[in-house]
Amino acid sequence: MPDMFHTHCHICVSMRKGNPKKHGSINLDVDTVTCALCARDFCNAHKGRSGNTCEINHITYRARHPGIEGIYARIEDVPELEAGSP
Repeated sequence: MPDMFHTHCHICVSMRKGNPKKHGSINLDVDTVTCALCARDFCNAHKGRSGNTCEINHITYRARHPGIEGIYARIEDVPELEAGSP
């Protein structure tokens, strides 16, 4: 598992902004890791199937943001993680 550090989870922030009445009490003061697919920080509550990815749909995210470099649809697409490295 990657080292944890203290920033804001992009999913928690999005939920708070999207519906502050419902999600306004979400604690943003949590440990996070950087997603290997989208390079954004996420918390343990929003961990994807792989321990080093967040739970968003990276295929859709990549398709909707073609101008952003460093977004990958699948873990197999990440150059640094090829050949079975962790």
